[in-house]
Amino acid sequence: MYVRSSRSRGFGSTESVTAATIAASGLSITSGLLVSFAVVGGPVGAAIAAVGAVAVLLVKVFQGCGATCVQATQYANQVEAALQQNLQAYVSSSIRTTSMQAAAINNYNTAIAALEQACGQAALGSAGQNCIDQRVNASSCQWKASPGGWTGACPGTYQGYGASGSGSACVNWVVLYLDPIQNDPCVQDDSVLTSSSVSTTASTGGSSDTTLLLIAGLVLAALLL
Repeated sequence: MYVRSSRSRGFGSTESVTAATIAASGLSITSGLLVSFAVVGGPVGAAIAAVGAVAVLLVKVFQGCGATCVQATQYANQVEAALQQNLQAYVSSSIRTTSMQAAAINNYNTAIAALEQACGQAALGSAGQNCIDQRVNASSCQWKASPGGWTGACPGTYQGYGASGSGSACVNWVVLYLDPIQNDPCVQDDSVLTSSSVSTTASTGGSSDTTLLLIAGLVLAALLL
């Protein structure tokens, strides 16, 4: 389970670390996890590329967010949009491997760590603290909705939670955007994507070009940041 603390991830001290540098570090990690899948084509390859694209999106969200960044609500909204994209990219894939799962979880952790840095400034006071606690505290029950979860035989189908106010289940960002990925019952070993049955264009019915270019772009972006 994700534990809310940007101080324990090796990004450095709170005095020197900004939300932008946290996002950049997360991009580098996600790139490393996904680069070996650059030859995978078809729908699975598209899902892999989409997970990677979220890491780039997070960097864009926090570009220019330095020590004086105070737009807590705006950043929270943009981060949630990225987390929604990350979840959808992951759960929509018919094959989900341990590295894909790790990349999606890393995107989540990166997003939360960067948001904590942006919202946790003294100038924001209680508004900044609420920005964090109401969303990423696993016990928070600020919002309630109808429950979701994985159903069916593997690869399974994920049904998302309902809209706020649609039910009595407590929801927060841990429940909505981390647990479905972290508790996926159908994760497979990475070796499944090295077999000819899924790694060739002919067997997947699609081209690997888009996946290759997107992941190559991820690696380049990580090197330039």
